[in-house]
Amino acid sequence: MQRAFSAFERIRWTTPLAAIVATLAVLSYATAASALAPGFYDLGVLPGSQAFLSTADGVSGDGRVVVGTATFATTVSDCCVVRHTRAFRWTEGVFTLMPPVPHEDRSIARAVSYDGSVVTGNLYTASLSGAWQGGFVWVGNAVLPLGDLPGGSSWSVGRAISADGTVIAGHSVDAITDRAIRWDSGVVTNLGTGTGYSYAYGVSADGNVIVGYQRENGMSVPKRWDGLVMSSLPLPPDAFGGIAYGVSADGKVVVGRVSLSAGGQAVRWDENGPRLLGTVRPNDESRALDTSRDGSIVVGWSYDRFLPISEVTDAYRAMIWTEAEGARSLKEVLENDYGFDLTGWKLNTANAISDDGRVIVGTGVNPEFLERGWIAVLAEPESLPSCGLGGEVVLLLAPLFARRSRRGRSA
Repeated sequence: MQRAFSAFERIRWTTPLAAIVATLAVLSYATAASALAPGFYDLGVLPGSQAFLSTADGVSGDGRVVVGTATFATTVSDCCVVRHTRAFRWTEGVFTLMPPVPHEDRSIARAVSYDGSVVTGNLYTASLSGAWQGGFVWVGNAVLPLGDLPGGSSWSVGRAISADGTVIAGHSVDAITDRAIRWDSGVVTNLGTGTGYSYAYGVSADGNVIVGYQRENGMSVPKRWDGLVMSSLPLPPDAFGGIAYGVSADGKVVVGRVSLSAGGQAVRWDENGPRLLGTVRPNDESRALDTSRDGSIVVGWSYDRFLPISEVTDAYRAMIWTEAEGARSLKEVLENDYGFDLTGWKLNTANAISDDGRVIVGTGVNPEFLERGWIAVLAEPESLPSCGLGGEVVLLLAPLFARRSRRGRSA
């Protein structure tokens, strides 16, 4: 079932949205890969704030832009401290917070387009009176509702985004349950079937392949959607369910996890079928979250379920996998293979990787025992075709907002 852009504040989208999408589609990939020199970087926190933590959840395909969430505090009227959790875009040390939405309580940036110009995620509002909450599309200085499925609780989440920003994978709610969705040029399409809930987590560069899972007969079944056609990914022997989290740019390699009697383990699917990727330590479970453009480098995490989770334990370890080396601790790779100084750091998760495999982002605990997003640049980047998305996209947004109509929901 399809539904035109009709988010929680019931904005009525018309032709200007198509103009935005067309502009995004015709512009080619942006500037060369990350301008940062090879090294390991703490994303830090917002300058001038009473900052607590940051996370790095996504990186642009060209490696130049990181998105995530920052938690910080501000003082109001010299008497009260207010804590904020806000989505951000980070470029070479500069934080840009997502423009505020009325009554916004917190926002989370989860994925970003190839050149960093389009961001998706979800936000929550303290009140639904005159406001909306759920998935968003952030372009320039404008934040647009992602939309939702009819009959449900008016909720959605954007999880992954195509290279040009015109296709988003995520989930929403219909009259039955949570459903994987495809957002394509302002149209939200239900990808789920039956009565089982489903979620979409990854999308190929051209937007034609989406991956995730659907609950069927009491089991999580990893799924792949080619266009709107759903198929199940095969399970390795002895596995009883799984989830697909990421897909290569060309759609040929899918990564995720499967359930085994010994615990969950990272898996990689290609034309030869599923392949277990192993773990960092013998007692670990593992999960593969993202892959490079050609599927040759996989990142995620490995978790010792017998260790308590805290700032001072190594229960979680960011993981990297290659054909030659198998699954390894990313921290050890950065220290031993690249000579980076990570003294005092614990790298918990590697959440995303650039197309060329040279920029990896994730979340960990710094030497001061604070949760921080980080970025690792492994080598000098190769040159890529360049063309940027500039002010023309933002200018197209003005008539869009001018034409919107509110049909506000009561709390």
